[in-house]
Amino acid sequence: MRMSRFKTVLLTGFVGTAILGSPAGYMGDARAGEYGEVDAQFRTLYFNRDKSGLPDSEAFTQALMLSDKTPQVKEFVRVNASLFGNLKLVGEDDRGGTGALRDGDSGSQSSYMKLAEIYAKFSLPYDTGLDVGRMRLRTPLLSDSDFRATPSTTQAAKITFNL
Repeated sequence: MRMSRFKTVLLTGFVGTAILGSPAGYMGDARAGEYGEVDAQFRTLYFNRDKSGLPDSEAFTQALMLSDKTPQVKEFVRVNASLFGNLKLVGEDDRGGTGALRDGDSGSQSSYMKLAEIYAKFSLPYDTGLDVGRMRLRTPLLSDSDFRATPSTTQAAKITFNL
């Protein structure tokens, strides 16, 4: 299987950013938090669904979630952003419909990349926080699904506080 130019650029960008993203953090610098944080998470997903009377669905993907948290400005606000990408390893054109890859009009499957999270995190008085933007919600009452290669995100405003 020949890797296309897009896949090569995507993979090189992922690996390069993950390795070079935060040198202070990798070297154990005590001041690494002053420069923000970079986090890379990798997932591999294989999905195969047998369908009665319809073509089967199959995909094998390598996903990357690359997150960047800026340093806190004046101990008041920081910006968090995440890039989600899903690289097609196997996904034949007539076996789409898995939801793991982008489906084309002709039944083709392709890799994708998206800016999944971008939100501001405000530190307010009395141990209160306000998050505004597109984010993954992980609360007891509302939680975005996280069972595929790239999790879903929600546009929201979230207030947290301690009693």
